[in-house]
Amino acid sequence: MAAQFELGSKHLENKKQANAAITEIQADNTKAVVKELINKGYGAVPSAKAAYDDYLGLTIVTEEIAKTAPEAASVLVDQILAQELAAKYGNGELNSSEIYAILCSEPGNADPKGLATKATNNGGNWHIEGKKLLRKEHLTADKYLIFAQDENQTRIFSVPEEKINVNSVTKNVAGSNVEINQVELNLDVPESACIAVVNDQLELYLTVARTLIAAVSIGIGHSAVVAGVNTAKEVRDSNKQALSGSQNVQFALSDMFAELEAARMLTYYSADAVDNNKPSIKFATMAKVQATDAASQNSIQALQLLGNLGYLANSDFADLIRLAVEGQVKGGTNRTQRSQIYQHMLANKK
Repeated sequence: MAAQFELGSKHLENKKQANAAITEIQADNTKAVVKELINKGYGAVPSAKAAYDDYLGLTIVTEEIAKTAPEAASVLVDQILAQELAAKYGNGELNSSEIYAILCSEPGNADPKGLATKATNNGGNWHIEGKKLLRKEHLTADKYLIFAQDENQTRIFSVPEEKINVNSVTKNVAGSNVEINQVELNLDVPESACIAVVNDQLELYLTVARTLIAAVSIGIGHSAVVAGVNTAKEVRDSNKQALSGSQNVQFALSDMFAELEAARMLTYYSADAVDNNKPSIKFATMAKVQATDAASQNSIQALQLLGNLGYLANSDFADLIRLAVEGQVKGGTNRTQRSQIYQHMLANKK
C-alpha cells in the first residue's frame, strides 16, 4: 500500500503550493485566514479551477494547511462538504465567496439519518424547529446549512448567520461545568432556502467527510510530533542531558511517528479510491478513527514532554489538544465508528 502513495510531481506541487499559501497569510483570526485561502482557490471541490484537481490532492492540501492552521483547515473542510452536498443533492454550486457551516449534529445525536430537527411546509415557506450543536469554528460562518427532516426525507436549508441565535449552555459533566454552543431553531424560511434534498444514505458524502477529517487530524498529529521532537532536543534532564538521549523518549516519539504514518497511508488510500470511482466508507471510517486517535495520543505524548507549558489555557498547544480530541467525536464518535467497522468486517463489505 505504501508504494502506491509515493507522491508524484503533481501532488508534491499541491503540497508545496499549500504550504506557501498558508505561510503568506498574515491574518490574525480564523475567518480572515479562511477568506484568504478561499480567494487563493482552496475550500472547493476538486476541479481545474481549484488548487487541486483530485481528491488525493485535496487531502494532501488539507493536511498541509492543518499543520499550520488546523482550525482554518477544519472550516475549509465544511466549505468542501457544503459544495459536495449542493452538487449531488441540490441545484448546483453555492456562493464560493461565503463561509458555510454545516449544522447536522444534535444533542445526543450525530446521525444525519435520525434527525430530531423537523421541517414543515406551510404553503410557500418552511418552518424549522429543533436544536443543533456548534463547534467553535462554526462561529466564523456567513451562512449555516441546516439538516432537518420533513415527513419523508432529509432536507438541507441555507440560513444566513444573522437569523441564527447561538446560546452558550452550561452543563455539569462529571462534576465540571462545561460550556456548549447550541442553536435553538424556531424559524420560518422561504421555499428557496431549501438547497438540497437527500435521497440516499449519504455514503459518498460521509466517505469524503471522514477522509477530510482524517487529513486535518494528520496535520494536527504532525504538529504534535514536531513539538515533541523539538522539546526532546532542547530540554535537559537533571544530569543536563537532552531528553532526546533517553531511550524511553525515543521509543515514545517513534511510536507517535509510526501511528501517524499508518493513518496517513489509510487516508491517502481512501482519497485515491474516491478518485478511482471506488469510494469506500469502510476505509474512510478506518482512516478517520486511526488518524484522530493518533492525533489525540500524539498531542498527549507531546504534552508529557512540554510539561506545564503545554496545558496553559492561553497556549497554542492547548488549542491543538482541544482540536485533536474534538476530531475523535466529530462526525460521530470513534466508539460508534468502531462499531460500524465491525459491521463491515462481518459483512465483508468494501
